[in-house]
Amino acid sequence: MTNRRSSAPWRSAIVAWCAAIALGGALAGMRLAGSRDSAIDAAGEPTSSSEGRRGPRPVFAGSRAIPVDRVDRIALSRHGATLEFAKRADGWMQTRPFEQPADGAQIREMLVRLADLRFVREAAADSATLAGLGLEPASAALTVGFGDETVTLRIGRRGVGGRGWARVDMGPALAVDPAIHESILEADPRRWRSWRLFDRVGAGTQRVVVVRSPISADRPAQRIEIVRDGGRWRLVSPVATRADSRAVDALLAALARAEHSGFVDDAPKDDALYGLEHAIASVETVGADASSERVEIGAGLVKGGALCARRSDRPSIVLLDPMALAALLPPAEALIDARACEIDPTDARTLRVLEPDGRLRLTLSRSLDGWTLELPGGESTPARADVVSSLLERLVSARAQALAIQPMPEELRVADIEIVPSVGGPVTVRVARERNEGNWALDESDDVLRVFPPGFDPPLDAARFRSR
Repeated sequence: MTNRRSSAPWRSAIVAWCAAIALGGALAGMRLAGSRDSAIDAAGEPTSSSEGRRGPRPVFAGSRAIPVDRVDRIALSRHGATLEFAKRADGWMQTRPFEQPADGAQIREMLVRLADLRFVREAAADSATLAGLGLEPASAALTVGFGDETVTLRIGRRGVGGRGWARVDMGPALAVDPAIHESILEADPRRWRSWRLFDRVGAGTQRVVVVRSPISADRPAQRIEIVRDGGRWRLVSPVATRADSRAVDALLAALARAEHSGFVDDAPKDDALYGLEHAIASVETVGADASSERVEIGAGLVKGGALCARRSDRPSIVLLDPMALAALLPPAEALIDARACEIDPTDARTLRVLEPDGRLRLTLSRSLDGWTLELPGGESTPARADVVSSLLERLVSARAQALAIQPMPEELRVADIEIVPSVGGPVTVRVARERNEGNWALDESDDVLRVFPPGFDPPLDAARFRSR
């Protein structure tokens, strides 16, 4: 009995001592945790943060979800510059620092990535932590607006583990998928712009002008100008002649697709740096409403054969690769109608073959029964319809194997063919041939030689039209 009574005080003391140790440890742990909530370790990561135990969670959820299809304005600020975009009835447009169409597909891709953004960690929003994570001030800020609402995502630095830090409005720091840093902070946001050189080329285009400036100032510029005349295209420079409608349609399609290959400078200080002080070429298109688009091409050659260029209504300097240059600067010969004339063969009523000095060689007249051959002496006889058709085929359908912009060589001229349609005035095709039975050349008095091989051989003598 005596021993049990004497041991009771010791048991009470031991219990009190253990409780004191436990309480002291808890208080020390609380003090340590409190001191670590806003601390940044040597690697620049928060030493204490909320780890997601349920896996990645959406940054924008519930009432804060981003309605991708309703977003109508975007602003991106980074490196001291701001780009702004607005959604209009005809698509997205960059509105700052200058206006130009934007690439709707690129913007939508970015918005979808933003709306699906997830985070795995959350850190305190105290100033020290935010500053350590590159969020105060932020490296970049992306603001999207829809209706009366806006949401701003501030982008911080990337962590050593590959995660990136971001912050929504004034909320806590979030460790997010670093892909958002790649698309907003590290990639060039100018890619959201349209890369097309021309925005309005198409069925409404009425004029295209291509000017090449010579290297030597004492030589004239080379100018190609085509205009829509009613439903047809015509060249007015360097010669006045018929344009090949298929070639012009191909040119317009190429201009509509033409894109530059990279951005160089949005605020050039000296045009001479890019060879644009005196442009070596320009391409201009004019629409039905008289609105125009003009691209100037400089002499600044860069690696890969690209040249610097810009639109006359925008300050931005861009690059044109050889493929874009080929589309913008076609040779004049490629746009000329390669046929000797464009009269409908069924509409031809009379054909006259003349000597180079203008004397009549023969006449072919159409009647209900066929064709009649008439000679200057008064002789008249039925003409072979197949030979007449062969001549018309060569004049109105055959396409030259080559074209040359130069006057008809009079010393090689062998005949003129005058075609009289049932409606309208006559059309004269001049015919020349190289010596020693060489190539043929035809023109429509337009200083464009349409060159055909020796086998072209148009029937020009009465004997070939006589019935057998």
